[in-house]
Amino acid sequence: MRVVALGTDDEVRGFVLAGTAGEACRTPAEAARALERLAVRGDEVALVLVSARVAAWAAARVEALAARSEAPLVLVLPAEANGNGVRP
Repeated sequence: MRVVALGTDDEVRGFVLAGTAGEACRTPAEAARALERLAVRGDEVALVLVSARVAAWAAARVEALAARSEAPLVLVLPAEANGNGVRP
């Protein structure tokens, strides 16, 4: 089982450099599709780390996945210091 990070290009790049799989999402539609793909791969993916920005793009889907008891576990990463996940 593996860990996958979802975020913007810059956010995912950091996880990939640390050895974690990642998928960059550039639009809300891409975020929703990535979450749907990962939701059905509970036998392969144990944990999905979602950046605050991507979580905001697909809030309802993230909440639904986080409330489930089966894999993958979905964890929303805290936003940056400015509190909204948007880079200055």
